[in-house]
Amino acid sequence: MANNEVKITGENLNQEPTTVSEGVQSAYGTRHRILGTLVLVALSAGMAMGSGCEAPDDDDAGDDDIDNPDVPDTTPPGAPSMDATGTMDVPENTTVPITGEVPNPEDTETVQYRLNGGSWETVNSYQAGDGEFGFDVEVGTANVTVEVQAVDKAGNESGPGDDLKLNPEDVTPPENPTVNPHQVEVTPDANEFEVSVSVDTDTTKVKIYDNDGELVDTIVVPQGSTDFQLTVDHDPGTEGSYTFSTVDAAGNESEGTAVPVEVIYEAPTISGLEITCGEWGCLSAGETYPVTFDVTDATNGSASVELISGLGTAGSVSNITINNNTGYLEYTTGSSAYDVVRITVEVNGPGGSSSDSIDIILE
Repeated sequence: MANNEVKITGENLNQEPTTVSEGVQSAYGTRHRILGTLVLVALSAGMAMGSGCEAPDDDDAGDDDIDNPDVPDTTPPGAPSMDATGTMDVPENTTVPITGEVPNPEDTETVQYRLNGGSWETVNSYQAGDGEFGFDVEVGTANVTVEVQAVDKAGNESGPGDDLKLNPEDVTPPENPTVNPHQVEVTPDANEFEVSVSVDTDTTKVKIYDNDGELVDTIVVPQGSTDFQLTVDHDPGTEGSYTFSTVDAAGNESEGTAVPVEVIYEAPTISGLEITCGEWGCLSAGETYPVTFDVTDATNGSASVELISGLGTAGSVSNITINNNTGYLEYTTGSSAYDVVRITVEVNGPGGSSSDSIDIILE
């Protein structure tokens, strides 16, 4: 090869070396150097990409954060609802059961409640299958506001839904009054009776009912009074029972204290038993003479006659009557003179019975 010729070899060209003249050497060499530089630049860029910047994997493109375990769940569950909301009147000092359900049981791990804005507590019962829950609230004498919320597995809280206000009402009746005497005794003509009554300080009224349950009277109790006397109207001659009940400021009424009333009748009396005979006395042999007597507390009577001495018959009595405080009967004499007979009269009344007798010598 002559000194003025240059051999150019291409690595990727399957051909023999080419010899060019010295005249074209300069131009060709310049072009070759430019191409070589471009190849080096491209190779450098590829190496840089391979070492520090990998191309994104098509399988990872477009993935949602929900499928990525490294992204926290911050979505709260739906708020639960109680079966009763608004305001509910309940008795004082009682236990109130609260029930309800959550809208999405599958998103709820537990249900909590709080009272009057206090700390959250876990409910007593929660059925994850159907979302139903329940718990008890103790209510005293003050209003109680109840709120509930749901909590999911991630600890997200739904916050409270509609609340429930429990309004305690005084529904406890006052104590029954103490009434003395425990049983009242009246005379047949009494139209009233008196009793002493003792009540608690929260009593504002005393009501009195008769034997038929009809209201007889309502007594307003003076403020601060606990012991007082009452005069009760009474239907003369009737027995039965009166009921005394107490009423407090809230209108609650006690069951009442029953006070039996018994009419006390005096035992009947008989006096002044006498027979009115003729001028010659009480003649024998079937003569009739009136017998009179005085009575008290008697409603009816009976009479009998017996032979005390003698040989004849005793005779008979008839037509006995009692009118107010006067009694009357008729005696028909026996057969023989000088006989002694005895007429006995017995009178009866609600208080018992009484008797008297008179002996007569027939003429």
